[in-house]
Amino acid sequence: MHKGYKKTNRNESNKNASTKKMPHTKEERKKNKHKYIPILDTGIPDEPSVTPCSACPRFLVALEEANWPEDRIRMMALFWRNIQVHKYRSLRDPIAQKTLLVYQAEQCRHWHVAAKSSTGPYNISTVNEKVLADTREKVYWEERLKRDNARDYKVSL
Repeated sequence: MHKGYKKTNRNESNKNASTKKMPHTKEERKKNKHKYIPILDTGIPDEPSVTPCSACPRFLVALEEANWPEDRIRMMALFWRNIQVHKYRSLRDPIAQKTLLVYQAEQCRHWHVAAKSSTGPYNISTVNEKVLADTREKVYWEERLKRDNARDYKVSL
């Protein structure tokens, strides 16, 4: 046996894992409410990292429970799938990753506004590459401005 390793009984380790304290009181749940586990490291600090992959299943279940029409649920599922399989998602570029997050948020917001208008909702299941390119440009310049400001206005003591 190597130095520093302690031999433990398998049942003992399982017992310890199952006795971890879970937040049972309302106060404990409130205290832990805003903790999250980053799923996607975009390389951009101070922003929660959530991917469409983590939200999609819950979102689709919520739509079914809210009795949305089947064609709209299918359209939303295709929208999320197309975001998940887009080429930007596999790039190591944090700007490309953030572009997809911003694009999906903006498109969902625009779709909901259109759904309440007289023209009604439109099909967002396919990724509009022109809008995505414009979104990438906007994200790039926002990040560039943040970095430039951080560099230019750095306070030293």
